[in-house]
Amino acid sequence: MTHRIRTVATDVFAIAALAILSSVAAAQDTATWTGSGGDLLYSNPANWDVGAVPVNGGTTYSVVIPGSPAVVFDLGAAGSIDALDIDPSASLALDGGRVLEVLGVADIGGMVSADGAGTEFKALGGGSILGAKGSLAASGGAILRHGATSYANSNGAPVTWTVLSADGAGTLLDVSAIQSYVDDRNLGGAAVRTLVASNGGTLDLSGLQTLVGGGFDDTVALEQRSGGSLLLPNLTSVVGLHRFTVDPGETLSLPALTTVSRMVLDLGTGASLLAPSLTTVTASEVDVTSAATVTTGTLTDIDGSRISVSGGATFWPVSATNYDYTGDNIPNSTTVFSADGAGSTLDLSSLQTIHDDRNLGGASLRNITATNGGTVDLSGTTSVVGGNFDDTLSFDFTSTGSLLLGNLIDVSGRTRFQLDPGVSVSFPSLTSVSQTTFALGTGASVSAPVLTSYEASDIALDPSFNVTTGSLSNIDGSRIAISGGLNYSAVSATTYLYDGPGLPNGAQIFSADGAGSVLDLSSLTTIDDGRNFGGSPVRSVTATNGGTVDLSGLTSLVGGYFDDMFALEFTATGSLLVGNLEATTGRTRLALEPGISVTLPNLASMDEGFFDVPPSSTLDLPVLEALTSSELDVDATLNVSTAPLTEVDGSRFHISGGVDYTSIVDTRYEYLGTNIPSATTVMSADGAGSRLDLTSITEWVDDRNLGGAAVRNIVATNGGTVDLSNLTTVTGGYFDDMLSFDFEVGSSLLVDNLTTVSGRTRFFLPAGVTVSLPLLTSVSEGFFDLDPASNFVAPNLVSVTSTELTLDPSVPLTTGLLANIDGSRIAVSGGLVYSDVVADAYAYQGTNIPSATTLFSASGAGSVLDLSPIVTLSDNRNLGGQALRTISASDGGLIDLSSVETIIGGYFDDTLRFEATTGGSIHLDVLGGIIRRGGISENLEFHSADAGSGIHVANLELVDGEGTLLLENDGELHVAEGLVFDHTTEADIVMESGRVVYDAGDYPGRAVLEIASEDLGAGGSTSGSFGIGQLVLGSPTETVEVELVDWSDNGNRNGGNEALYLFGIGAEDGLVIENGSALIIAPDMNVYAVISGVSTNLHDLFGAGETEVPFGGGFLRVEHPTTGIGDGASDGTDGIHGIPAETSVAAFPNPTSGASEIRLGLAETSATSVSLFDVQGRLVRTLLRTEQLSAGSHAFQWDGRDDRGDHVAGGIYFVRMQSGQGDRIERIVVTR
Repeated sequence: MTHRIRTVATDVFAIAALAILSSVAAAQDTATWTGSGGDLLYSNPANWDVGAVPVNGGTTYSVVIPGSPAVVFDLGAAGSIDALDIDPSASLALDGGRVLEVLGVADIGGMVSADGAGTEFKALGGGSILGAKGSLAASGGAILRHGATSYANSNGAPVTWTVLSADGAGTLLDVSAIQSYVDDRNLGGAAVRTLVASNGGTLDLSGLQTLVGGGFDDTVALEQRSGGSLLLPNLTSVVGLHRFTVDPGETLSLPALTTVSRMVLDLGTGASLLAPSLTTVTASEVDVTSAATVTTGTLTDIDGSRISVSGGATFWPVSATNYDYTGDNIPNSTTVFSADGAGSTLDLSSLQTIHDDRNLGGASLRNITATNGGTVDLSGTTSVVGGNFDDTLSFDFTSTGSLLLGNLIDVSGRTRFQLDPGVSVSFPSLTSVSQTTFALGTGASVSAPVLTSYEASDIALDPSFNVTTGSLSNIDGSRIAISGGLNYSAVSATTYLYDGPGLPNGAQIFSADGAGSVLDLSSLTTIDDGRNFGGSPVRSVTATNGGTVDLSGLTSLVGGYFDDMFALEFTATGSLLVGNLEATTGRTRLALEPGISVTLPNLASMDEGFFDVPPSSTLDLPVLEALTSSELDVDATLNVSTAPLTEVDGSRFHISGGVDYTSIVDTRYEYLGTNIPSATTVMSADGAGSRLDLTSITEWVDDRNLGGAAVRNIVATNGGTVDLSNLTTVTGGYFDDMLSFDFEVGSSLLVDNLTTVSGRTRFFLPAGVTVSLPLLTSVSEGFFDLDPASNFVAPNLVSVTSTELTLDPSVPLTTGLLANIDGSRIAVSGGLVYSDVVADAYAYQGTNIPSATTLFSASGAGSVLDLSPIVTLSDNRNLGGQALRTISASDGGLIDLSSVETIIGGYFDDTLRFEATTGGSIHLDVLGGIIRRGGISENLEFHSADAGSGIHVANLELVDGEGTLLLENDGELHVAEGLVFDHTTEADIVMESGRVVYDAGDYPGRAVLEIASEDLGAGGSTSGSFGIGQLVLGSPTETVEVELVDWSDNGNRNGGNEALYLFGIGAEDGLVIENGSALIIAPDMNVYAVISGVSTNLHDLFGAGETEVPFGGGFLRVEHPTTGIGDGASDGTDGIHGIPAETSVAAFPNPTSGASEIRLGLAETSATSVSLFDVQGRLVRTLLRTEQLSAGSHAFQWDGRDDRGDHVAGGIYFVRMQSGQGDRIERIVVTR
């Protein structure tokens, strides 16, 4: 056979060479099948687009068969073509001894078939392709040769079909050029793609070296059937799902095969598979029977394979030392190793470790078993790792087979040892198990005499079977259940920790059920649960129906963490012995069934304790003195007794049913501890006669921030009493948590001696409740939730800080005069006049004060918040987020800050705003500070929002661009001394629709007003540009003089002077002068006022030589300007003998950072003194004192120092000149 193949190959090469030589002279054409001839015959010229039969002759052809025709090659003589291209849905069939040779590339996308003796298709040209849907079939003695070197299944291939087949005696399908075959597709439905030699046919794959089978449940089937020959002499590696099928009595030889993965064998009776080099069989399904023969090398790797032996067969030689259940697409639940039937032997004695450790879902079970006389030999295995999470590896010992595990030392992972009834198994070397279950049938026994560590496992024992171990020194995480009268005393461990892999969230940890059943755990001194699994699971210990759980050596118990619970459950029918228990921590519950009494004589402390004691039962804890972070509900039965409780921090007590509970003697209560609830009722007494006696407590500390704005309550209801009558000091919640004292009608919450409250604390009073706290002097972070029909009386309360007070005539709050309100927010409405504040200073400081808030507000006609005692108002906070804090008067309300001399606004990007809206008024009548960065204040806003609203100041000087002023919609700013600013940003000083009113006639000097507009002439500006809606001088009862000054360059001088625009408001003029008041204008200063709807330069109202003209109810006057900020000084003389027309004082430069020249002008000779004062009116330095100073102009230097010789601090000062002509005052600004 081999010789014949070589001869044919030689002929093909010769024919190809001749074809190449002849093609030089022949014309070449491409012939494409059209099927226009009405049949499927190759020989019909009408079926081709060239109108001729495409067979090489004078013209050579490349043939294309597109679409899906089933073309029949019917030429009587042998023919050749240069190339062939068959579409995936098309086919070409040869029969009847016909011969076709493709001299060049044959791209077989569809099917080529050759049938019958003498029929031959040859396509051995280089570059030939067998496409993904390609199929080659030879039958009936035909020969079909193709030169493709590889095959790869790809998109568009059929799900199930035969790719290569050779059928019939003398048939040859020669694809020996293929070296790589890849079909790793999963096309669904357990599809099979087949390569088959049958009925004496030969499929020559002698060049194939690697084969990749199907993905998931698709299979590549390699079949040798009915005398066929499947030639695979060079195949070395097969991966992916594949199946070798050999019919009965036949032999498949795979001499070079070393590695298979995901292999399935289908061997008929008497069949043989010879793979002498095979050493790796992984993730495969191997069923070995005596009916067939498999020859392999010694297997060094069997990971993931499932091996079954039956019918008396013996498995192949194995030398692997480790088995790992891993690999592609291994099944979730399966039998991993099995031997069934007499003489059947699966010898895996070389394995030292078996490693499952998989979680494949669905509580999968993987078994190892021997049945019906079979033997699985794992005698070399010392270590087993079972399943992970809820998967289990099960060793199933039957009464009919032998499963040999005699050298096993340790077991971990979820592992089950299942014994049929009556089966005995010995593990003489086993020392340690974890996550292991013994499932024993009646009469079964396990002997593990050196087993001392039994962790994280389920142990259920009764007398119907027997488990013998060593003394168990470690049972951490295990759950032990004893029943049927068994006395179990194998445990010697002194500590128990609920820890380990795969633990259940909720479980019965220890139990004994049934008469005589004893679980002896008396060696344990400590139980530590301490776990949080989520979902509030409970882990319990109990004895029932005559059973006994002996924990008599237990002294310390750690219960669950967070919302997990550990429960000691005492029943009426069983004995739970914990008499030496001294302390519990963690969430622990003592639960009693009805009608029983339990005494724990040594239990002295409980932390996070809970009690479930029904009315008919009693729990006696005679030495319990510390009950912390616990919850105790006591009703009429008073069925939980303790020693006097000296420590109750964090515990919650709820008394009802008329009980007088007097067991608490702790003097200080602090809400602290592990897992205490964030929002809860801490102390309560409910019902007539119910009394919770807390008279020992003098100090209460909450001070917790547990999140979610949690509220913790103290309350008495329905006639109950919570007696805190000796409580003097309370610290409430922290951040947004709250401690609430809830006073209810007809009940008593006694806090009569309370003196000091700090932290977030609420007093809740419903209608009809009166609370008197005669000793209360101080509240910080307080909240008063008072029904109008209640009454809260604290006559000595004088300090209310960081507190929110919302007051109207209906709020029944009585306090003393408040000397400290730092950090508090006070809101007055409903016409209330509130004048209980006597503090002379306010600072926005304190714990948990809000970042953005309204500090003071007065809303509504007649509402007055009288804060007139305050002299200094300081914010000076940076609380983040550009926080805005507001002082607001609205709807006719008034805030009286008339004594404030100093205001400090927000710090960094926080801001303090004064805002008057809808007729509200804020009085700052003596305010005279300069608003500057680093000076008296910064980050300050003044906002008068609408008609009738007003802010009243003595003097407002905004320097260094700090502070803002906003007058809108006819809002008013009332000024006594002056309004000056050096801002260059117009948005910071907006007055175009507001009023600036000078109406403090009692001010002794001349007031000033900064002009800052760009001089664009009459009508040149109609809005913005630092203009004013209306300037009002005087009132029907007040006469003032206001001088316009240009002390600062506000960015609008442009080489000249700045101007002032008075735009008018509605139909009203831009300037109103009343009661003899005067507006003083410099000769070179322009003021444009809208008068009777026309923008008018006020200089145009003066006649030639006039310096004063009437205007409205007063005067316009032209004078040379007073020296001010940033300007030079006029000499002020009248030009006659150098004698000034008026006495004056000025400073230059002003502002100054050091020395300044003081210039005096005397109209008459007189005694003269010059002194320097600060804004508080305190003398800083005497600059000049003489009995006689002649009339005229004088000047001297001031060096910027005080009387002690120290440099004065930056700020505002006053130079006061006293002479026979009266006093003259000059304001001077010092910058540092």
